[in-house]
Amino acid sequence: MTNYNARADLLACLLELTDAHKYAHNPSARRAFHTALLDSYLYIPLAKKPKTRTGKIAFLTVHNNGHDHALLFSSIKTLSEFVGQQMPYTRVSARTALEQIHSGYALLNAGPFGRALRPNDISEILTQAIENTRTPRPQMAIAN
Repeated sequence: MTNYNARADLLACLLELTDAHKYAHNPSARRAFHTALLDSYLYIPLAKKPKTRTGKIAFLTVHNNGHDHALLFSSIKTLSEFVGQQMPYTRVSARTALEQIHSGYALLNAGPFGRALRPNDISEILTQAIENTRTPRPQMAIAN
């Protein structure tokens, strides 16, 4: 296991503990990972032109398995290990980043313990985010 400062990079630690098999076949582990991801801020390297015409951030992408994947990192350390110190980046909430990618592909913490996110994974994560905001109001019973 990699020596992470778990408090500083909980998401990277969770990525390593929730391997691809566990992610695919264990709904509880997948949901826990999604919750941790949604509670995180991500560091995203920027493409040469930082803004698109729509005002959205232009993420740096890599071509992997026939698709362009937006690069997402859980910490500045993991970002700089992959792209170097001089790459411009932005820090945004995971939800904001995934909403911008929505029907695209992403690569979270590129490397041996990274996770490729397909459009259906991103959709599932965003659906969970919506469900998490729908908390039922507590019911109050008044006794005589």
